[in-house]
This record gives sequence, C-alpha cells and structure tokens, in this order.
Amino acid sequence: ERGLLDFVAGGGGCVGIHAAAVSGRNSRPYVDMLNGAYASYEPVQEFAVAIQDREHYLTVRMPDFRITDEIYHLRDFDPARCRLLATTHWLGQQLPLVYVREHGRGRLAYIALGHGEAAWRHPEFKKLVLRAIRWSRGAELSDRVLRWGVIGYSGMAKAHIGWVTKTPGMQMVGMCD
Repeated sequence: ERGLLDFVAGGGGCVGIHAAAVSGRNSRPYVDMLNGAYASYEPVQEFAVAIQDREHYLTVRMPDFRITDEIYHLRDFDPARCRLLATTHWLGQQLPLVYVREHGRGRLAYIALGHGEAAWRHPEFKKLVLRAIRWSRGAELSDRVLRWGVIGYSGMAKAHIGWVTKTPGMQMVGMCD
C-alpha cells in the first residue's frame, strides 16, 4: 500500500477499477487517494451510464450507454476533490461511476464498473479503461490530433466542415474542389 501511495504521489499513474474501492477501504491514506471507499452494492443488473463531462480525455465523443454490472455505493466520496465524468441514478440518488483526480504529482482514474464479464465485453467500458490507462500516464486531448481534408466543397460541405472542425482532436489541413 505504501509503495502504491508513494508511486502515485510521486508522479505515477493509477487506474482503479471496481473492487479497487474495496481493497483499501480500511486505510485512511488509501481512501483519501482514491477519493472514496466501497460502502455497499446493488446486484448485477442493466442500468444507464450518463456521461457528465464530454470534454475530458476519457469521455470525449463518448455517448451515454447502458451496461449490465453491479452498482457500487461509495462512502467518503467528495465530488469537490475530483472531476466527475460519469454517473448513474439509483433511487433518486446520483452515484459516481467514473472520475479522475490529481494525487500529489500523479494521476488517478477510478471506474466503478467492471464486476463481471458482461462489463468487460462492453465496448464503452473497454474504451474507458484504455483511455484511463493512457490518461494516467500523462496523455491529453491535445496529444491526439487527427488531421483531415475535404474533397468537394458543394452542398452541405460547409456545414460538415464546421461540425468536424469543432470536434476536439480534429484538425482540417486541406481542401480540394
């Protein structure tokens, strides 16, 4: 535990998935790093995942989706200490599912999903995990630029160019008509 805490505080990256909130729930320093600890769960079922922040590396261009998984309830979660990216609603309560935070000089991403095979096969969950790994190692949206061009500038081309140009990570570099 001390090694992990020192690694992240010293500039390392950490991605906590699902039961990472259970592992150190009796350790105050671990709970502080993770910004929460397991309190209880709802049985495996299908539920909605609502993306709250589409401007972050983990969730850019990600749609809301449904997944079959456990729903974790966290204790000691403080939304002021993280950037909340995705939630679900349970009995009128908004529960955090994905968030990121700085810890010392390091980065931590926590994804409350991931209990069973159904979750791990879900394409949006897999996307979250892969992006969380890259982000925890320092990746930013500005690191991923797709350069593109347009052939033909008639009809709806002007509108399409405007829409694509406003998309983070897209850079128009040429046009031919």
